[in-house]
Amino acid sequence: MNIVYYIPSMADSPEYDFRNDCEFYCVSYNSPERAKTMTHRFAQLGIHLNVHTGVQMNDPRLAITDDMSNKRLWSCCYGHLDNLANFYATGKKYGFTSEDDVHIRKDLAEMMPTIIRDFEEMKLDVLLMGYMTTVPIYDWYSGYHFAQEYQPEQIGRAHV
Repeated sequence: MNIVYYIPSMADSPEYDFRNDCEFYCVSYNSPERAKTMTHRFAQLGIHLNVHTGVQMNDPRLAITDDMSNKRLWSCCYGHLDNLANFYATGKKYGFTSEDDVHIRKDLAEMMPTIIRDFEEMKLDVLLMGYMTTVPIYDWYSGYHFAQEYQPEQIGRAHV
């Protein structure tokens, strides 16, 4: 038997606006069309999206290799690290980051207070909100329990 403890949080208040505590970021390498699409998707939810246009191939951090496929991988990695640094500089409590090809749930804005509450209840540092896997993920893998019942039929289509 699992026991679930409920801990009230600010996110439970009807007046709570997650936008005051959260910043949203996206990496969109040299793709103005995708950046525009993602910005529009988030704007429809009333969320401002900070778009990182990518770490260019002449960036000194990519001088670690001459192999273009490795440079592309490191460019993506550094783009996310740059977004993380930008998020830390805001002083906000929560940061959301994605790439420019994820599907965003139409009810993400309504779900954010619940997501934040679950994040706090589980005492997480990082929450992977979408995943692509063909195998079940069990709550005992990480030492944390799921805040909601696991639904295996959603595997492989659980984007944010």
